[in-house]
Amino acid sequence: MTADQLVRYWGNRKDFALATVTLNGEPRVAPVGVLLERAHLYVPTALDSAHVTHVGQNPGVSLTHWVNNFVAIIVHGHAILVSPNGPDFASLVALVSEKWWQDLHRERNGVFLRIEPDVMYGWAREPSSFARI
Repeated sequence: MTADQLVRYWGNRKDFALATVTLNGEPRVAPVGVLLERAHLYVPTALDSAHVTHVGQNPGVSLTHWVNNFVAIIVHGHAILVSPNGPDFASLVALVSEKWWQDLHRERNGVFLRIEPDVMYGWAREPSSFARI
């Protein structure tokens, strides 16, 4: 997939599996939604979530999205916490429509993890299906 095809497929949000590592080096995975905003990846989450704790101890993460025999996106990199006083926070809040996250935000417990890719792989069985119309 080209970068243009990847952006076209992604839209604003896709579901991924987020892999983090505990303080003891044990792998953990959780389903998350990932926003693609101005070439950056963001995971809306709770400040008190396990993945925020894990990233605070070890920022290494991986993301995987796939639809069997159709498309796969794999990202390896590290995560950075974006807190409410961060420069991008307000514009990101407007992109998240899910009630669970809006509730967290109102309770001052909503944050974002910005995923900084070291490598990113994209594959599609029919990449032309994501071509410009």
